[in-house]
Amino acid sequence: MKVTTVPAMDPVTFEKHTTFCVSVQTDGLLLHAPGWTLQDAIELFCRWYSFERNQIVLLRPFLPQRMTNGEEDN
Repeated sequence: MKVTTVPAMDPVTFEKHTTFCVSVQTDGLLLHAPGWTLQDAIELFCRWYSFERNQIVLLRPFLPQRMTNGEEDN
């Protein structure tokens, strides 16, 4: 599972924060879920797509959010 870091701002304190998006491509579909924390993103992903937490393996290093040309990174 890929982890993308996303720069954000806390809506209450206006402090800079890093949020997370986890994703996996399976059967030609891109499954993804966002989270304020990495744990939130993983838990949401598992809930949305009926994965067990022990099935999740994170790829490192985490990738910063960026514009892409639509091609899958390897």
